Amino acid sequence: MWYSVSVFSKGRHLSRPSIDPLWLQQIYLVQSDSEVNATKKVIEVVRNQESEYLAEDGGPNEKLGIVEWKYVAIERVITIERDYVHDCSEVYWRYLRDSEAQSLLKPFDDD
Repeated sequence: MWYSVSVFSKGRHLSRPSIDPLWLQQIYLVQSDSEVNATKKVIEVVRNQESEYLAEDGGPNEKLGIVEWKYVAIERVITIERDYVHDCSEVYWRYLRDSEAQSLLKPFDDD
């Protein structure tokens, strides 16, 4: 069986906590024998991607700061009701409130 697994991670600027965190949504296509095992597989992958690194803009007194990326949560798991995946297969969908869609469609630089 195939599953689409949506996961959220959060990036925080440890040197400047006043900077709003940045969120990352990733969607994985997973082949597994169950939803539980598909979820476990993705959590393992995402936890292995957790990291800290030096980034520019550490603040007025330092040029570099530490950014940390951490797994937060599985947002949802969707069973793909096909035995095979092919070109243009739909692997993820969700319904959104108008405010959610408007927020997602707003570019970052329009604050």
